[in-house]
Amino acid sequence: MDLESIAEELYAGSPDDFVERRTRWVAEARAARERPLAKSISQLRRPSRSAWMVNLLSRQASDDVRALLDLGTALGEAQQRAAGDDLRRLSSQRQAALAALTRRAGELAAVAGHAATETTRQEVSSTLQAALADAAVADLVRAGRVTSPATYGGFGPLDLFAGAASPPPSAMQAAAMAKEPGSGSEPPEQPPESDQARREADEAVGRASEVLEAAEHEAAQAALDAEDATRRADELAEAVEALRERLQRAEDEERQAGELARAARRRASQQQRAVADASRALAEAQGALGPSVGQRGDRQSAT
Repeated sequence: MDLESIAEELYAGSPDDFVERRTRWVAEARAARERPLAKSISQLRRPSRSAWMVNLLSRQASDDVRALLDLGTALGEAQQRAAGDDLRRLSSQRQAALAALTRRAGELAAVAGHAATETTRQEVSSTLQAALADAAVADLVRAGRVTSPATYGGFGPLDLFAGAASPPPSAMQAAAMAKEPGSGSEPPEQPPESDQARREADEAVGRASEVLEAAEHEAAQAALDAEDATRRADELAEAVEALRERLQRAEDEERQAGELARAARRRASQQQRAVADASRALAEAQGALGPSVGQRGDRQSAT
């Protein structure tokens, strides 16, 4: 019994009975007097539905998952080289791989008896996306030990993906544009309508940014609430298991006490029969002894 094999068994199964199966392992470890192992097992967290789908991918589509993670490495290297063509090509491959793996995760979940929702599909895609930029997430995905959906925070090698599709014009292109008739060395004066449209667009971007920030905050809070609820459920499951163990011990003790009581009653009954038998034997002996003593006394008087 070791933590690695137990964790593999737990995360390879459905999250529906994860807590029940973990509780059994904890009980076995405690029965074997392996308290540190029991504690480590109890700290294994139940995966969410989308995390379970990612874990399914890591086990049943491991080659495709490995290829996606390798693609993330290649993207990081292309970014360091500032290779715009490679970035655009690899970014396109990344999008296709993410879409294919997300569909595959839904198919695997359906085979296992769970229909993927739009939310779980989005969480699978975001977790895989995060694995491309975060080595810790990538390790969890590769091992099939994801417990909750991950999101990419926008810092790191993926920052240039959006800009890779539309590189800035080269110096020659800029010079050619500057030589176009009417261009001159100064930018053309923008009409007032353009300024107004630009201000409105800036305001719209600001409002959208605020909405996005609020949504991200709410999503982060919801993730924390979900984790707290999961932790509470795990704690209650452990408490229930402890009560079950106490109940089991009490029932065992009750059975043993019942057996001892029945054995004691049998012995008491046997002793009572023995006493009754001894009493009858004593009475018979006394009855037999009484006349003999009387006859001896009569003969002595006659003499």
